[in-house]
Amino acid sequence: ADFIRNSTSVYKDSNAQVLREPGESQQKFIIHGIRARPRPLNFEDAEYVRCLWATDPEKRNEKCGQFFLKPEQMWNHIMTKHLDEQANERGQFSNKETKFVCTWGECSKYASPTSLPLQDFARHVNTHIMANLPNDVKNSQKSWVVPAKTMAVTYEETMT
Repeated sequence: ADFIRNSTSVYKDSNAQVLREPGESQQKFIIHGIRARPRPLNFEDAEYVRCLWATDPEKRNEKCGQFFLKPEQMWNHIMTKHLDEQANERGQFSNKETKFVCTWGECSKYASPTSLPLQDFARHVNTHIMANLPNDVKNSQKSWVVPAKTMAVTYEETMT
């Protein structure tokens, strides 16, 4: 109730309402003019990213929906929860050839079961994860890119 009361002072364009339907004992609290963030943030303002893997290939619009802060966490989640692959004691996955189906978002590259090594399919999965990251994380991931050194060149024309 305090949140409803204070919402109009915190969110200037909001409109708080308390509704009681006839025959209902419970009140409904509605706030117009605010919406949830598309991606939740942690306390350091880092965005969480949602897993868009469809848990059932027949119902591709029903996504997993779990949120992850780091791409490695999401990659491990997809490998273990959606692909049922298990890492060995060193944290590595076996590169066995298996039939895979990609159910990420609207991806149609591996829509039917396709036989390929896990490493190749994992590389494909990684393209989805990296494309789904916020821009500030994408830019920080490319630490291997080193800007070229610049140097000033001066020249002098002489009469010949």
